[in-house]
Amino acid sequence: MQRAVDFLFLLSCAWSRGAAPTPPAQGSTPSVSLLEAPAGGSLSLLCVSEGWYPPPELLWTDETGADWRAHFTTNEEQDSTGLVTVRSQIHLPRQQGHAPRQQNTMMCVVRSKDGATELKTVMNIAEDCDISMQRPVIASSILAAVICIAVLWYFTRKLTKDNSKEGLENKIKMLEEDFKDLRKNTNACGYALGREWKKMTEARVNVTLDPDTASPSLRVSEDSQVRFTGERSAEWPSVLGREGFTSGKHYWEVEVGEKGYWVLGVSTHTHEKSIPEKPGEGYWLVRLVRGKTCTAVSQSGDQILKLEKICKVWGVYLDHEGGRLSFCNAETRFHIHTLEGPFTGQVYPIFSPGSHDKGPLIIQCVQHTAANFI
Repeated sequence: MQRAVDFLFLLSCAWSRGAAPTPPAQGSTPSVSLLEAPAGGSLSLLCVSEGWYPPPELLWTDETGADWRAHFTTNEEQDSTGLVTVRSQIHLPRQQGHAPRQQNTMMCVVRSKDGATELKTVMNIAEDCDISMQRPVIASSILAAVICIAVLWYFTRKLTKDNSKEGLENKIKMLEEDFKDLRKNTNACGYALGREWKKMTEARVNVTLDPDTASPSLRVSEDSQVRFTGERSAEWPSVLGREGFTSGKHYWEVEVGEKGYWVLGVSTHTHEKSIPEKPGEGYWLVRLVRGKTCTAVSQSGDQILKLEKICKVWGVYLDHEGGRLSFCNAETRFHIHTLEGPFTGQVYPIFSPGSHDKGPLIIQCVQHTAANFI
C-alpha cells in the first residue's frame, strides 16, 4: 500500500513540473540574405538559422577572421515545440572602418552551446552592380542610346569631309572606342543590344524535361512544366533536361512567375535527383530563397546578386567552349550574372521548383522572330 502511495506522489510531482524538457537539436545551415540599403549608405545582411535547442551562439566575421560584434544585433524566437530560431542583422558602413568595397566576403557562423557543432555560410558581395545604380539604369541606357546616335551623326558628317580609306578606318576605330566607353559608364548592368540579343537567341534550344531524372516529389508534365507535390522540406528536388551539351552555344528560357523558391542552371550530375544545400563541383546555378535572396552558386563559392526586382522570365545562355553560363532578364534583355567554367564533358540543364510552394517552373518554347532584334 505504501508503495502505491509513493508512486502516486512521484507521479503528481512529475505532473506539477510540466512536460519533459526539449531534447537537444541541431538547427539548419544559416541562410544569409541582402536587405534593402538603409539611409546613410550602409549595407545590411540578415542571417537566419532555425530548429535549435538549446539556443546557439551566432557571430559574423570576414575573410581576415575579424569579429564584427560591434556591427550586428541578434534575437531569438522559440516556437511551440521549444525549438529556437536565431536571427542576426549586420550593418556594413560604406565609408568608415570596414567598407563593403574593402571587405567583400562576410561569414555568418552559428555554433552550438557545447561547441560540438558549427555551421556557417560564406557570402561574397558583388561590387559590379550596386543597388544605387539599378534604379537609374534604364534611363541611363536611353541616355546612352541618344548620345551614341549623336556621336554617330557627328562622325558621319566628319566622314564626308575625310573619306579616304585611312581616314575612314581611324574614324570607325574612334567610334567603336567611344561607344564601348559609353556602354561601360552608362550601362554597367549590361543591356543586350539588338545584335547581341540576336546572337544569344539564335542559339535557342527547346529543352525537354527527362522524367527519369526527376525527384519522386516532383511532377513533370508534357508541356514542360515541373512542380513540387511533396511535403514541405529543406531539400531542393530537381529534374534534368533530356539533352546534354558537350559543345556549342545554347539558350533557353524559364518562367518562374511569382515563385519564392527555385534553382536554375546546369549540372554534370546525372544520377542525383536533388541539389545539395551546398553544391560542390559540377554545379553552376542561380538560386532564389524566400522570394528575395538571389544567389549565384558554383564550386568557387556563393555570391549574392543585388537585384532590385526578381524577374519573372529568365534567359540562360551556355557557351560551352567559352566556359561561361550567363543569366539574363528575358523580358528586358538585361544581363544579370555570369558564372565561369570550365565545363568538362557533358552538362545538362537542371531545374528545381523548391519544396515550399506548389507553383510550377515553365520551360518555354523559344519563338523569337526578327522583329524582336530591332
